[in-house]
Amino acid sequence: MSDWSLSRHIAHGLLVGALSVGNAHAQECDRPPSATAVLDVNDVRALLVNSGGLVVPEPTAYEVPKGSGVRAMYHVGLAVAGRRDTSVAATVFSLNRQSDYRAGPLDDGGDVPVNCVLYDRIWSVTQADIDAYETTGIASSDLSSWPTGLGAPTLSTGGSEIDVLDQPINARKDRVINLEAGERPTMFGEQMAWWITNDRADDRADSGDASVGLEVHTTAFASSSVDALRHTTFYRHRIYSRDEKSLADAYVGLFVDGDIGF
Repeated sequence: MSDWSLSRHIAHGLLVGALSVGNAHAQECDRPPSATAVLDVNDVRALLVNSGGLVVPEPTAYEVPKGSGVRAMYHVGLAVAGRRDTSVAATVFSLNRQSDYRAGPLDDGGDVPVNCVLYDRIWSVTQADIDAYETTGIASSDLSSWPTGLGAPTLSTGGSEIDVLDQPINARKDRVINLEAGERPTMFGEQMAWWITNDRADDRADSGDASVGLEVHTTAFASSSVDALRHTTFYRHRIYSRDEKSLADAYVGLFVDGDIGF
């Protein structure tokens, strides 16, 4: 990669494979996120977690073909590193779902949400969910609460992408999709999941650095096509720097521990 700065802007990537109001909230917000979902519309069964790892070391976390007991991937995770002033700053993940990532967005000053428990969630929708709503008017829980205001990909009635991230967080954080007005999730494939995390963990034992101030939006999706896409899962990250200081010479990548053959 050529030199670049991650300075209060977006880094786009497509990856193929696989202040507290009380002690209770404070304690919850310094625990690794715990939400899970499963991507299984095709011949892959991919366990999704919102703790920074795309694949975690569990027996059926990335099973191909699904139901076979064959684990094709052992461990995959997102890592970001760069230079701030004269020191190295990094945001990484570690084993057993312990990581530098925490649930939810950062506010306009780069601080954690008041109650991150509200965001310890993975929203998952399918094309079948949308078709069912079109037919019956009944929406699944994740479809009706699709978090457009947090940045979940959403199309307007006219088919254009809705982007409200330039608004203050308090003005948009509770904004969900307006299905009655014709808004729909921007579907990639037949099944799609979305979650939001940040790297403001108090205990960053794995990287050993101060937090970088990143907010990460992750979209995971799969297609039920009969061709090679049937054995493929996709992951897209939008990475926002919410810190006042730039992260220069930055690198975004994956740690990948495959588990095919030997």
